[in-house]
Amino acid sequence: MYRRWIFFVGLVAAVAQLAGFATPCWVRYGGEGSHMAHGIWYSCNSENCHVFDENDKRDSGPDALAAITSPDQWLEFQIETSIGVITVLFALSLVWGWGYTDLRFVGILSALAFLVSGIATWIPAGKVLKFYVQTGQDYTDIVYYSAVLSAIGATIALIITFIVILFVCRRRKTFHHTNDTQALHVATTEPDSTELQPVPA
Repeated sequence: MYRRWIFFVGLVAAVAQLAGFATPCWVRYGGEGSHMAHGIWYSCNSENCHVFDENDKRDSGPDALAAITSPDQWLEFQIETSIGVITVLFALSLVWGWGYTDLRFVGILSALAFLVSGIATWIPAGKVLKFYVQTGQDYTDIVYYSAVLSAIGATIALIITFIVILFVCRRRKTFHHTNDTQALHVATTEPDSTELQPVPA
């Protein structure tokens, strides 16, 4: 039952991270009439969307945005968010398999995968949202919703990490308690060997 809930909550984290990964609003500048929005893999302006090209590399927007929209910075974001998405999907597959195998190391491995996913995704999302709070609001009236979605997914993944660890520890404690109880029951119900010896005539 617990693993089913962990799976569905993990699915929410994965959907949020995938939405942030795929939508084009990590960085945005300009007004409604003329604007530029950068996703992880492509850009959108007032007329169309296109995959990053040399024009995007040359045009990083206003000078204040150059630090967050430089090609090197964007390559880092692509790598980090890719790791986050891959590991959260891997964690989901482990949780699904955990429900059938009931092996403790599978649960621990899924917790580690959720942890890596949360950290890897929070790094770029945190940088972008920090930039938005400090500077980005001066260039757009639209919240960087792609970074927000990724941050939500990363936060859920980190929360699931601790839930899975607590669940594994609880299962381990219950397992040892059950074994100790069974051993005590066997010891108290086992007949005394002296009572089985024949009485001499």
